[in-house]
Amino acid sequence: MSAGADAWRGVANEEVDDVSADVSSLWRRRSRALMGTLLRPYRDRLLLSLVLILVRTGAQLAVPYLVGLAVDQGIRAGNPGRLELLAALTAAAVMVSGAGQYLFLRVSGETGQDLLYDLRRRVFGHVQELSLSFYERYTSGRIISRLTSDVDALTELLNTGLTSIATSVISVVAIAAILL
Repeated sequence: MSAGADAWRGVANEEVDDVSADVSSLWRRRSRALMGTLLRPYRDRLLLSLVLILVRTGAQLAVPYLVGLAVDQGIRAGNPGRLELLAALTAAAVMVSGAGQYLFLRVSGETGQDLLYDLRRRVFGHVQELSLSFYERYTSGRIISRLTSDVDALTELLNTGLTSIATSVISVVAIAAILL
């Protein structure tokens, strides 16, 4: 590799406040590629998590709709049989939502922990392979601080961020569809 291609590596990127668009683009591409290689072994579990979020959110959004039907078709219409049916469907929707939430937390929690374990192993292996000259330029405190903060950020993303984003997007789309 040429010296220009290696200029973004090591300590230089920590000491420069503004990086060029090319370097920034390179970092984003490499980050996406790394995330892809980390997520690939967990694709099936991630898809199962998405399905569980869909089931849970669908069941949660069904409750107000069923209550509205119960009021309109059961109470106002004086139809106790219809009211009982809608009450049973509402209870079933709540149980499906609870089961979906429980299963989602189990699957996503296990997947997140396995993914973070793989990431920690990769980072440890990478740090072990670095040259001595790297450690002469880069203090151990900076290495530990950087690794800890990066892994903590990913942990937070996996634990709460993705769940919140997925649930919010699905809820907005479902509520918009219901309103239309």
